[in-house]
Amino acid sequence: MEETEPGRPLSDVERATLETLLSADFEGAAQLRAQIPLARVAESHASGAAPSFDIAVPGTAPRSGLREKMAPVSALAYDSDEEYTGEFILWLADGYLSGLEYAWITDEKPEDLPDPRGIEVSVKS
Repeated sequence: MEETEPGRPLSDVERATLETLLSADFEGAAQLRAQIPLARVAESHASGAAPSFDIAVPGTAPRSGLREKMAPVSALAYDSDEEYTGEFILWLADGYLSGLEYAWITDEKPEDLPDPRGIEVSVKS
């Protein structure tokens, strides 16, 4: 019997969002960036294209030395009018990517992730 990988491949916007969040330079970021091509959406937290999802990464992927539950980045999202729309939390589990959460502040729940070009990323101190 052939094993199948869990979940589904990342969409282009999901991949670009992870790449943007991990563009910050912090210890362990290189290993987390190397996990992106192997990452899959394990579970979505809404119907259709969801703004938050769990991530599955195979144990053969490079493992980050980070033991925190969140990547040490601040990631603020802005729309095309440069209005703040929310922020991202990049969840980790035992050195692997485990989830992406978009906490929006808009009146209506977004159907998809915001444009990654509108994300401002910095390393938390």
